[in-house]
Amino acid sequence: MSKIKVDHLHKLLQALCEKTGLGLSVKELEAISVEVGYTNIDYLYKKIYNPIRKKRKNDTIGLHTSLLDQAAQYLKYNDFRGFVAGIEQPADPQMVSLIGSYYSYVRRNAEEGYILRSPVKIEKRNDGRIGFELKGPSHIFTGEVYSRHGCIFILMKADEGKEFHHIYKIGERKSPKVLQGVFSGVSTAFDPIGGRAVLIRTEDAYTSMKNANLSVSALRKSKAPGEKQIAIYFKDYHNNNIAPARSSTFGLDDLK
Repeated sequence: MSKIKVDHLHKLLQALCEKTGLGLSVKELEAISVEVGYTNIDYLYKKIYNPIRKKRKNDTIGLHTSLLDQAAQYLKYNDFRGFVAGIEQPADPQMVSLIGSYYSYVRRNAEEGYILRSPVKIEKRNDGRIGFELKGPSHIFTGEVYSRHGCIFILMKADEGKEFHHIYKIGERKSPKVLQGVFSGVSTAFDPIGGRAVLIRTEDAYTSMKNANLSVSALRKSKAPGEKQIAIYFKDYHNNNIAPARSSTFGLDDLK
């Protein structure tokens, strides 16, 4: 059993509530305990919420770290120590400057000239991390934004198991209007695909933004700001999309 700071426990409960969309009532904490995988559904209420409710932030209580590790792993941390490190690490000003709404543009994986536009929001979470959400036509993808060597990296996942990885060049720039990058993932038929990707900041509210399947030819005639440039950027399939040859033998003959 270890002495755990009350403030860290408050933030753990906040993060669990944010992820599940539930609150701090007895029934909701029981439901969160089930989601986390606790065999004792009273754990979060009786062992954490109730004991810390009237304590000060710097007070401590004794808890088994293995059960806290389980909650942290549900939140996608390696363990509770990693969760604490994440919430105490000062926010990177450049990452904070990314917070806002964007449209994501990628060229559809087909010879015909169509561009897929998807709403994106980047936000700071309660645990201090920078979250990324992309709303596709049928799936919502979520992930985190990391910065390394002048690029930002996002591995986004949907509940159904589909994943995409995006990398964008940012350099030392804060509050960029446009980010150019690349994506990799799988097609609707679960074939590996990749290509160029663009994020364009917008003042629109994320909740009001819509997906679109845009024709390159129509965009080239558009008088809306930026749409013609987007059409020119994505007009050629071979400059924007890559995919492996069809695999049938899974041997060298497939490379012919």
